[in-house]
Amino acid sequence: MTKIRHEIRYVLCVGLFLLMAAFAFQGCAGNSATDSSAPSVPTNLSAIQSSNQIGLSWSASTDNVGAIGYKIFRDGKYLESVGTVAGLDSEITGSAQYCYTVSAYDAAGNESGQSAPICTATSSTIINGQCSVFPETATGLSGVVLRGPTMPVCNDTEPCDAPFSAGFQLKKDDVTVAAFRSDALGCFAVQVPSGNYVVVPDADAPILFPKSQTRSVTVGPDGWTQVELTFDTGIR
Repeated sequence: MTKIRHEIRYVLCVGLFLLMAAFAFQGCAGNSATDSSAPSVPTNLSAIQSSNQIGLSWSASTDNVGAIGYKIFRDGKYLESVGTVAGLDSEITGSAQYCYTVSAYDAAGNESGQSAPICTATSSTIINGQCSVFPETATGLSGVVLRGPTMPVCNDTEPCDAPFSAGFQLKKDDVTVAAFRSDALGCFAVQVPSGNYVVVPDADAPILFPKSQTRSVTVGPDGWTQVELTFDTGIR
């Protein structure tokens, strides 16, 4: 009789465990299925062309859980997915016109609509003799990122004013409103309303003490505000 009781108790325990596991699984599946909200459409898409490539940047999308990536489209066709608010198209020819849009997606696979397009054109703003920004009518910050220090030493192989690539955030009242990345020629452009901002290097930027090297900038109300931003990269 004791043996039968143990067997019954064992069966009941196993059954209870399986029942609890089934409920837990359904609960997890239900939680993931409840996320049906798509991220907001990306805004403030801007483009900058240098040499044979075009850099793109845009403002981050919002989502009830969180956007994890963005899809870039060129002339209506999917180009690539990125995990940041910036992308680079290196497969272009200088004489052709290209139009880009961007969508955002979350971990559940919900995808936003595509952003308003931005198109390159023959008319552009030239920065530092090597970067072209589109369009001229937008307001935003554009320019070249240069590496320092400006003193005490510079030489032919490691000039103090050489351009370099790094990621940056544009903050207003300690809130990140946009992000951008300079390309191999140091060129960048980010479309934002006029106002006062602070440029903050990303933590992994090749800059000496990046958290302490910020730059204050003012974006004017008409067209692109052009700047040269020099950061100390520790070259001595």
